[in-house]
Amino acid sequence: MSETQVLRHSEWLRSETREEHATLEATAFNRALTEERLPLASYVGLLKALSVVYGVFEHAMRIVRDPCVEAVWDGSLTRAHQLEVDLDHLGRTDHPEPRRAVEAALDLGDRILRRTVEDPASLLGHAYVLTGASLGQWSLVPTLERTFALDVDGLRFMTGFGPDNRRRFDDFRAALDRLEL
Repeated sequence: MSETQVLRHSEWLRSETREEHATLEATAFNRALTEERLPLASYVGLLKALSVVYGVFEHAMRIVRDPCVEAVWDGSLTRAHQLEVDLDHLGRTDHPEPRRAVEAALDLGDRILRRTVEDPASLLGHAYVLTGASLGQWSLVPTLERTFALDVDGLRFMTGFGPDNRRRFDDFRAALDRLEL
């Protein structure tokens, strides 16, 4: 890269999260998911943990007053409600709480809330990861349909915005890249 080229925010975030993304994809949980061996209770546990993260994140994005956040985030990408619909359908109370996953989600929720006060613009990094996740999650829908015999109900979160996932992410990324930080 020449001295006159500038790395766009989304490119920087992608490079900074690449290692964590690869680590997550290599987990036993992900292997069981993609190999159609994941128990339903583990899938429900994942959705429970994600409901904590998305709930806290979306709350933070609603209350934060920061020009950078307001220039990029308009609320049209919220997905916590999809998690709640899926959990209601799958019987959230019929499955044990995945203690480690919930503890990790609560820890991340705490960090998100601290950023709301300490460094609001950094919430856009979380927004990048959570918005971009919809692209990979959508590709898992056929596997989840086969593994758990689910249709739309139970898969709303993983489906995200369906065929519109890519456009929504690209619009978010373009708005992020227009920021002058």
